[in-house]
Amino acid sequence: MLLNNPELKSKIDQLWNKFWSGGISNPLTAIEQITYLLFMKRFDELDQKRQVDAEWTGENYISKFTGTWIPPEYRSQPEPEKFAIDKRSLRWSEFKRMQAEEMLQHVQGKVFPFSRT
Repeated sequence: MLLNNPELKSKIDQLWNKFWSGGISNPLTAIEQITYLLFMKRFDELDQKRQVDAEWTGENYISKFTGTWIPPEYRSQPEPEKFAIDKRSLRWSEFKRMQAEEMLQHVQGKVFPFSRT
């Protein structure tokens, strides 16, 4: 498959080089990270498609990214609602623009716990 598609091979090589230079040398760890990011990207795309389809057909659809969400570590705090974040910030289309370290913290602390609920 890669032999017939040099553009895809080049993209995979670039991604692998980024993981390697970022300190991820285990291929299984890299595959795990890529898989998770692809899941979040697809989750966002499907939610957006469902919104568009619902608008077109006149059906009700409430996006998984509508409203606010309180990260687990703040739920036992007094007034946990003051720690609520906008669910839109949990979309792939939003956090993909972050710098690497900021994205890592955001995905680990907010996106991953949200996706598990």
